[in-house]
Amino acid sequence: MFYNTEGEKAGALMISFSPIQWLLGFCSNWISFPPDLVPTAVNKEWRISFKQQTLNFKISCNNVLVGNITMSDDVCRNLQFRSNWRNIWERGISTMSFTSDDTASDQLCTKLQGK
Repeated sequence: MFYNTEGEKAGALMISFSPIQWLLGFCSNWISFPPDLVPTAVNKEWRISFKQQTLNFKISCNNVLVGNITMSDDVCRNLQFRSNWRNIWERGISTMSFTSDDTASDQLCTKLQGK
């Protein structure tokens, strides 16, 4: 979950490993990773970058780009948030947290870059 400086939710990213897919919270439904791109190594290092100005997410696994999506009305088709996804995601991200049901992460390193 991502939060702005006031502590309001500013977006979310979820990754599922069975099946291998991802979801942009407050925006999309589940999106499958291309199965031929996700490395088969047991240990996987995921890198996630987000550009606030363009609302673009890039997801890499073991240095292979497996997801590149720019948020838009066409992408944000989740009916519950379709009318206000932009209001949430444009709040600006200052902090993030992981849910207690995250059993896949061994380590986290963050680098929040300025706007």
